[in-house]
Amino acid sequence: PQQAAPEALGAVLSDARAMRQQVVAHAADARTAYEHALAQSESHHRTMLEGQRELISLATQEGRLLYVNTAYGRHFGLDPSALVGRDLFDLVDPTDREAVRAHFAELEASAAPARTRNRNVSRDGRARWMEWTNTIQRGADGALLVHSVGRDVTEQHEAEQALRASQSLLENMGRVAGVGGWAIDLATRTLTWTPQTYRLHEVDDDFVPDIDRAIEFYAPEARPVIARAVERGLADGTPWDVELPFVTARGRPRWVRA
Repeated sequence: PQQAAPEALGAVLSDARAMRQQVVAHAADARTAYEHALAQSESHHRTMLEGQRELISLATQEGRLLYVNTAYGRHFGLDPSALVGRDLFDLVDPTDREAVRAHFAELEASAAPARTRNRNVSRDGRARWMEWTNTIQRGADGALLVHSVGRDVTEQHEAEQALRASQSLLENMGRVAGVGGWAIDLATRTLTWTPQTYRLHEVDDDFVPDIDRAIEFYAPEARPVIARAVERGLADGTPWDVELPFVTARGRPRWVRA
């Protein structure tokens, strides 16, 4: 019995060593599998970034580019590797450069993504309007980084500018000619007035017009005439052209042509 004890102990130790080796091997396999999955995930994520049509970048708060995707490089006519390390503010149109610097400086206080629009000089030398969504992040060393996603909105911006110019022109013409305009949503019967129409009625800018209130501005004997004209127009599109007595919100009598 005394001689069997060391043999039994040796068997236990041998089993323990074998179990330890199995645990180590299993842990190594698990780590390898994890690293492989991580590498695949990183590769998939990078592929997604490179395939995006939007311009994507990561930069320091001072503007030094740390990463740009293919679309970013294509927009500026440069290989992405040639842009890494460059100052992104050099890519901004000089007219907007200081505003973009100020925006970057303010990002630290913003927890939510912040949107901005500015001109960047594209590869053809033309200033293109870009809309950016900027998010503040922290690097591994705790430094502040700016993650930006941008898209070219030049055509949209120019269309908006043209519309504003057109609206301004119409408003100026209406003011000079004394002509106001209005529109009604047939589904909701919501009435919308131009600024000149507010002036013709002599009401404040916060006045909310509706059909009944608009008709009440006409003289009592004229209200049935304009009411019938409006209702027929709403019912079947019949146009009207009438001249009727009218009283402004300040009690001034006028004649208006509708």
